[in-house]
Amino acid sequence: MGSRTTSKGKEHYYFYVCSAKKRLGGCSNNGIRADYLESYVLDKIDRECFQKTKADIKRESEKLMIAYNQKMKFENEELEHVKKELVKIDIKINRFLDAFENGSMAGEIAGQRLDILKNEKDALQSRQTCIMATKPTVTVDGFIDFFTENKNSLADRNDPSELSKIINTYVVEIVVHPGADDARIDIKLKHNVFGYNGSGEGVLTISETITKKELYHRYRNKG
Repeated sequence: MGSRTTSKGKEHYYFYVCSAKKRLGGCSNNGIRADYLESYVLDKIDRECFQKTKADIKRESEKLMIAYNQKMKFENEELEHVKKELVKIDIKINRFLDAFENGSMAGEIAGQRLDILKNEKDALQSRQTCIMATKPTVTVDGFIDFFTENKNSLADRNDPSELSKIINTYVVEIVVHPGADDARIDIKLKHNVFGYNGSGEGVLTISETITKKELYHRYRNKG
């Protein structure tokens, strides 16, 4: 999705437009006012993710903390497994080297098997590095602060940079289906922005039909 700007008097309006239309001219969408679409998306995030009391936020933060600890436990167990597999591979590598040196295995065969083991070792070491990477300090209070700050930013809507961060954090995808006035807008939100809820990708698909005409009517009146 691309963007364009138009001016009306002293006012400047920003639009989201189809990048394919800009390149190839093959899309029927004429563009959607960025402020209207962003307001619509922020309203959806607010309703789906932040219509919660302080008690709700605390309760969900505690659940996230439990899920995070479970994830860390799983990663620690995986790390131990990776370390054991690396030891096994090193033993195999040494055996093939010994077999090659004492002449009991042809160099070509030994080389092929060593290449396979090297690739396996590289993959395991890469995973080991990923698991051992420094993790952020995670606490229940940290989760509560995160949700509270975002909730307050959504309520105030005075800081464009903060609102942009919220959209980037929670929105996976926005699809505007073809149509001049009857374009349908689907939104995919991250149901759990931390990814610790153990339910796959944690993506919540918010799919409702709203026409471009309805979108403009709703947010033009708000303005």
